[in-house]
Amino acid sequence: MIDKFAYTDAVAVDSRSGAVLLGDPDSTIRAWYCAGKPLLSIVVGVLADQRKLAFDDRLHDLIGAAGWLGDATLADLLSHGSGILEPDAVVARGIPSSHRMQWIETILTAPAPAHRPSYSTFVAWWLVGRIVEERTGTPMQRLLVDGLLEPYDVAPQDLWLHVTPSEFDGIASRLVWNTDMVEGWPIPMLAEVCPPVVCDWNPGFGTYGTVEAMARVMAGVVGDLNGRGRALTTETASRICSTVHRGLDSVLGRDAAYGMGVMTQLDVHGFGDRPSVGSVGAAGEGGLCWVVGDPSAEMAVAVHGRELVDPTRALGERRSSTATAIWDAVRPQ
Repeated sequence: MIDKFAYTDAVAVDSRSGAVLLGDPDSTIRAWYCAGKPLLSIVVGVLADQRKLAFDDRLHDLIGAAGWLGDATLADLLSHGSGILEPDAVVARGIPSSHRMQWIETILTAPAPAHRPSYSTFVAWWLVGRIVEERTGTPMQRLLVDGLLEPYDVAPQDLWLHVTPSEFDGIASRLVWNTDMVEGWPIPMLAEVCPPVVCDWNPGFGTYGTVEAMARVMAGVVGDLNGRGRALTTETASRICSTVHRGLDSVLGRDAAYGMGVMTQLDVHGFGDRPSVGSVGAAGEGGLCWVVGDPSAEMAVAVHGRELVDPTRALGERRSSTATAIWDAVRPQ
């Protein structure tokens, strides 16, 4: 626990032994927002290793998308390089699923420059989730359990990807509410208090789980990067975790680097210099939560906070200071 920065939970896991290196894991369920995006990329990676999907599959061939969107690939969607310019993620989530594809094809008529980073909070990930479930005929949670949770020794009841309304009712008693403090007073956040909206979100954005479960998944990815082959081949893990796009993000308005579902070159994302070169991660909701896997240090870390604060503070003082404190405690130089 690092109270100075308002974080309530931080768990570090050794990717070799599975031992908890830092933190006091508990059964509390949290909403992980965009920090859950690596889960969807890993699911796609597992399917790619099984030759059921390919990162280079075009959207035209997968779902009949037309024009420039049809030329985009799964890899483009996963790496924020498809050209999608997302006007308003909140509005997008409010559109019924039955009308969402029509909305996407109508509103997204002006793509970003080809292969320039353009962060997608929602649309690209909803598309990937739709493709995965339609092509496999399998619910996302089943794919998560079989492809990731079992190989990485994560309890299925501790991590959810695209929770259904009935499943949400089952985890509600374990779910802690987080608050938005950007305006100076606490406002309950949407994922915790609005199940009908949450359960209609795309799989990559509707992730719920314990801090330990998220750390263990990233520890599994680190292990696969280092040749353990529990869920992913080393080649596929390396492709997911290698930089695909680097440059000025046209949505975030800052420099960014992305692999597939993960941030790469973490120094440009405000993590400081303690995570080793080659580390990858993901963050949710303006820095409220984040996960990092460090192949050189053979560990993974998951951190979740109590309060959403101004993004400038979250990406500056809070993220780098917290990462430095954890790495210094667990892997002192």
